[in-house]
Amino acid sequence: MEDIQQELLTAERQVQSKKKEYLDSQQNYQILQDELDVLKVESVSGATSLQKMKTQKVVLKGELDQKVKQLETFRNRHDEIESNLEKGKKATMSQEKLAQIIELRVKDKAKELSKIESNIQSSKGHIFNNTQKLGTLRKIESDLISDIKGSQVIRTYHTFKQIWAIKTCSNCCIFSH
Repeated sequence: MEDIQQELLTAERQVQSKKKEYLDSQQNYQILQDELDVLKVESVSGATSLQKMKTQKVVLKGELDQKVKQLETFRNRHDEIESNLEKGKKATMSQEKLAQIIELRVKDKAKELSKIESNIQSSKGHIFNNTQKLGTLRKIESDLISDIKGSQVIRTYHTFKQIWAIKTCSNCCIFSH
């Protein structure tokens, strides 16, 4: 009778130990789930930031296209003004004065064109920087996705390992009596 009570106490201790292991594994699972939720939020935040960068890139591309059109318009206007000026001045001024005036106008327009081209180069630089930032964000996004997938594999491995340990321990306890 005393042996049966002793075995019963031992079995109860084993059950309590298994319950504690189960509760610990549940707690570990919840911790991993919470970490996964945080990673998901960070991933969404990264994706939102990436989308903003893409939108900025589109806006900057549109601005660049607009400035290129403006440059073409200025060039056309410049050519038109130069042509009109040449026609009007030829009739009233000497060729030398006309050449001097045209030369000054061309220099002024060249300065304007230089400023516009400088603005275009600046816009190209912004687009380049934004593209590099976009590349960095894509790498971060890829790393986050890899981390999430890696944590899922590790969690699955640990869960399987814990289940296997419980089954193996349960089998040992059953066969040991």
